[in-house]
Amino acid sequence: MRTTARYQVPGTPTRRRDSYIPATLHTFTRIIFQAMYILKTLVIPIIFAAQISDVAASLERMTRFDYQQQFQWACLEWDLETQLRVLPVTLSGPNGTFKTHALLDKGSSLTLVDEQVAVELGLVGEVHLLCFHWTNHVTREERHSRRVSLRITGDNEKAKMFAISRTINILQLPVHTIDMKQLRKECKHLDNIPFISQKRVRTVILLGQDTIILSTERKHVRGSWSSAVATLTTIGWVVHVRVPTK
Repeated sequence: MRTTARYQVPGTPTRRRDSYIPATLHTFTRIIFQAMYILKTLVIPIIFAAQISDVAASLERMTRFDYQQQFQWACLEWDLETQLRVLPVTLSGPNGTFKTHALLDKGSSLTLVDEQVAVELGLVGEVHLLCFHWTNHVTREERHSRRVSLRITGDNEKAKMFAISRTINILQLPVHTIDMKQLRKECKHLDNIPFISQKRVRTVILLGQDTIILSTERKHVRGSWSSAVATLTTIGWVVHVRVPTK
């Protein structure tokens, strides 16, 4: 039993107002705790979920934007065909000369010439096994490859001899086409480049890293980052461009 101290004014009736104070305080405290519980269990999760939803929507928009950008770039890549660095050259051997086109390939460690062309030029050399290595462990052996010496010259260049070329039975490089008349309309920086058009030309010699001096850049002319680039090498000018696929 709880007792309370109270002060009574003489001549006034006795009142027990203080007995209601603890009950009122208890009710107020209970209301506060209930409000905190509701805030904890209902309001905060709803607000937090809304914030998470906003963040997720933002991430989705960003992802969708990046995907669209990548898709557009991919379409641009699909619509363009890379023209390899091909230029006219003249090959010389004991039997005469042979006008053809050469592919400048900095990804090859060897210079390769078509066996049939080597025979026509009268090139002779010892047979040595030649093994090719590509990506994904793809290999190929050329058992009748020969080491030959030949002279190669470009336009307005003196002939040079290299004794490290290797013959290959069928070189089978892709044909090459470049329309310089149309290209000069689109790329004004190529107006003064002495490079002629090529229509489905077949390259019979590939110049690799062992003859890097031939493909070394002495001068280059370029426009915007996506336009054609003309390069002056040791054996002449070559144009590198990406053209729309047909």
